[in-house]
Amino acid sequence: MRRRWVTVTSLLGAFTVATLAYTWPIPAYLDSAYVYTRPSVMPISHADSYLTSWMLAWGGHALRTAPLRVFDANIFYPIHDSLAFSEHMLGAVLQILPVDTIGRSPVVDHNVLLLLSYVLTGVGSALLLLELGTSMTAAVVGGALATFGPWRLGYLDHVNLIATHWMPFTWLFLHRLLRTAGWGAGVGFAVSLILQSLTSVYHAYYFGVAVGVFLVLHVAWRLPAARGAYVRTTLFGVLVALALAPTFVPYLVMEERFGLGRSAWEVFWFSALGEHFLGAFMYPHRWLQSRFMIEGQVPNGAIGWGTGVLCVGAIVLGGTRNGRRPATLYLLLAVIIALLSLGPTMRLYPGLAPGIPGPYRLLSFIPGWDALRCPSRASMSSFLAVAILAGLGADAVLARLRSRHARAVAAALLALIVLVDCWRTRFYVWVPPLDSGQWAAHDWVAAHAPGVPILELPLGSPEWQGAYMVLSSRDWNPLVNGHSGFDPAGPYLRGMFFRFPDPDSLRLLADLKVGLVIVHDDLRPRPICLQLEVHPMPYLYEVWSGQKTCILRVLGAPPALPTPPEQLVALAGARLTGSAGDSAAAAADGDLATHWVQDIVPTADGWLQIDLPEPHPVRRIRLRLGPHYGDYPRHYRVDASTDGVQWAPLTPVRIAEPPLRGLLHDPGDLSVDLEIPVTSTAHLRVVRPARTKDSPVDLFSNWLHWGVHEVELYEAADS
Repeated sequence: MRRRWVTVTSLLGAFTVATLAYTWPIPAYLDSAYVYTRPSVMPISHADSYLTSWMLAWGGHALRTAPLRVFDANIFYPIHDSLAFSEHMLGAVLQILPVDTIGRSPVVDHNVLLLLSYVLTGVGSALLLLELGTSMTAAVVGGALATFGPWRLGYLDHVNLIATHWMPFTWLFLHRLLRTAGWGAGVGFAVSLILQSLTSVYHAYYFGVAVGVFLVLHVAWRLPAARGAYVRTTLFGVLVALALAPTFVPYLVMEERFGLGRSAWEVFWFSALGEHFLGAFMYPHRWLQSRFMIEGQVPNGAIGWGTGVLCVGAIVLGGTRNGRRPATLYLLLAVIIALLSLGPTMRLYPGLAPGIPGPYRLLSFIPGWDALRCPSRASMSSFLAVAILAGLGADAVLARLRSRHARAVAAALLALIVLVDCWRTRFYVWVPPLDSGQWAAHDWVAAHAPGVPILELPLGSPEWQGAYMVLSSRDWNPLVNGHSGFDPAGPYLRGMFFRFPDPDSLRLLADLKVGLVIVHDDLRPRPICLQLEVHPMPYLYEVWSGQKTCILRVLGAPPALPTPPEQLVALAGARLTGSAGDSAAAAADGDLATHWVQDIVPTADGWLQIDLPEPHPVRRIRLRLGPHYGDYPRHYRVDASTDGVQWAPLTPVRIAEPPLRGLLHDPGDLSVDLEIPVTSTAHLRVVRPARTKDSPVDLFSNWLHWGVHEVELYEAADS
């Protein structure tokens, strides 16, 4: 036991020192900056860094204050359980909770987890190789390739994905469980798998599949297994599934209510390519350039020449324990998961050239699988298996050398392989432009208006929305803003609050019970704070002011124009048809539980047509959505016809108002009202127009279908 602890302590020390050296200057900017591999990155990368920092900070706050409501995050108010639009990262939150409790800095949380992932990935991989019977030298080589391999460089701004450090521990304890059938090993396996799955939903799915493949290969290649080991492994697997199940429920609920999912195009675009694995061998000159010559470039081809040679050595030479069987297991595991990461259509090169069908679609029966956007993220498990295979190859080489001199030369060559294959060019520091005035505004909110819903302006780029989320960690008030892989109201809210403080935006804030608006004048083309100092505005009162930022209290809103008396048009005898989808009759059968749904084809119009027995002067169309927020039309046009054949538009194409108000009043009966010029007609179409060059860039993002539970028409009461 003492020798084991000495080994663990030595590995921890060695990989901590190596991590500090490799990741420098991250340790020097723990609380103030993010680090990237390029001198200039897209704003979305900054937004994603903010997002993962916020995830960790929110998780720490929720676990300290209301652990049973951890999914009810403060962003995208008034939507509840909005954490389910992103990762929850609870496994990582538990690890950095002491740091978050002491420092209360989202940037520190992000960077500490990043460093921790490097250290523990190396230690876990080395211990796994020792479990497989390798020498310490080979174990350190494999651990170094696993933790400093170039495949991790692309995920510096996605710390939830780079945090793969429980994967090697999972395989370590799984090997031990199968070899000994020991309860302690089973607990280690279960805890490691749970923590890894809780760190990233992507890892829960893709690494979960990798563990299943591992077990199948272990049986197929007849690796040593104790009596009853497979039964106990199955038992612990069931316990893991039961422990993880509650964390998937909010995702499944939100998927159903908000229509979450990923288009085939997104999955195609974010799939890995064959050259990601084999680029060093396909384009050796380009690989050398990206490794050593061109700063700010992630290497093409994540498996280096030396790593490849060691993998071949593992298969050809075999190991000192169980021959070639462990190496074959990890080779096949790496290949199978690599094929999975290539997505539904496997391609060797980028571009739109057709590929060949892959195994990805075979797993579409798994609940939530169609909501995963990036099959390429499965490659993290594959690359880890490659590193373990390379460690086995290093041990196979060392085991066949008898003289001390030969072994010393081989160790030096192995060190050179690690240095070459894990070499990185310069890291670039980016200090978030969050000034003291912005932090001070949220400090004021925390002290004087806790719990009051907030809108922060201007809306705009995802980078700003991510920054507002990090700033909100000072008060944790409900926040209308948000950034994630799904934006439930972005195009509409950007247009609405660009005109703030006009009557419509003030009425929306009042209806949503938003009490405070934080305005950053330096980010807006039209200053508001400065204008208020000279010309007070009705319904707004400035409660705090800094150099570039002010906080406005919303005191109400101008009344809306009175609605003329109206009455419901009876739809008895009406005929409803759709351009595609389910039977449209379900949208007028009087039963809110039935549903007309149509898949989105961005390049073509879709429509719901209503043919009345006789003309009516319709002035308003109400689309009732039941609880399905995701069914609302993101944009629409209403057409009319005198004969049901020739159609003319009654309205231009408009961005539809999302049913945010309904979330506060009756979330089970959401609705969208479409105002139209009063026109006497018997034929109406609600059209979902095709995408155009003028459409907001994110209008069709994560919009897979639209639909209606019940449609209602209203006419003037005296008609």
